[in-house]
Amino acid sequence: MRLLAMLLLCSLANACGQATDENDSTSETQSVVLDATRSRWTNPSAIPVCIMNRAQISDEVFTDIKNYVVTEYANKTGLNFVGWGSCTNAQKTGKVIRVTFANKHNWATTGGMTAGGGLSMVGMTPSNCGTDCLGGTMRLDISTTGAFPSKESNYRDFTVTRTRATAIHEFGHAIGLMHEHERSDAEGCDRSDGSVVADDSRYTYVTDYDSNSIMNYCHSGSQTTLTKNDIAGVAYLYPTVSVGH
Repeated sequence: MRLLAMLLLCSLANACGQATDENDSTSETQSVVLDATRSRWTNPSAIPVCIMNRAQISDEVFTDIKNYVVTEYANKTGLNFVGWGSCTNAQKTGKVIRVTFANKHNWATTGGMTAGGGLSMVGMTPSNCGTDCLGGTMRLDISTTGAFPSKESNYRDFTVTRTRATAIHEFGHAIGLMHEHERSDAEGCDRSDGSVVADDSRYTYVTDYDSNSIMNYCHSGSQTTLTKNDIAGVAYLYPTVSVGH
């Protein structure tokens, strides 16, 4: 059975998740939910990435997301995402992170601006994430034009920041991290859909619940980087990898 994870989009008027009190002790304890059953990448120092539809996105979007993801994971976890060229025929059926950039948002609008959104397979797998991914293992939602708003736009910072956060979240799934808000001990999260990830033979709770995790829908909406225990979760999955090696 395919294991698929999705990220909700954010709107400018309504940030993702619920606000957290910075003085609340729960915001200081950080953790990760990990999938312990899916295949981990056999060479975490060179995890292959390719792009399913490179021609549909601007050079600026491609370079920004690539550099942000590569730098964040390499500097904080030691994992390296390599390649990033257009997917070859062999890669389209192989164990490669195959990214599709989906033209979903209207970033030319002056109201109701939305950004973010995507989905990803979990772990090293050749399976794809459905028709929206065009055969890819990951989808990242961007604008209908494939470009960020102009540098003069009031919405540029919002769209760039949320797209970067989505990419870090989805690449977290791709290496084996699960949704933090679906823990059975998640505090202050609406799980009305009934989705709960138990700490059992399939999954591992590495530390206490992390209200700020990049994998958590219920953070304040401002989280764009890996927390210290997101990093601890990656280290749990890939104990032989360290920063600088």
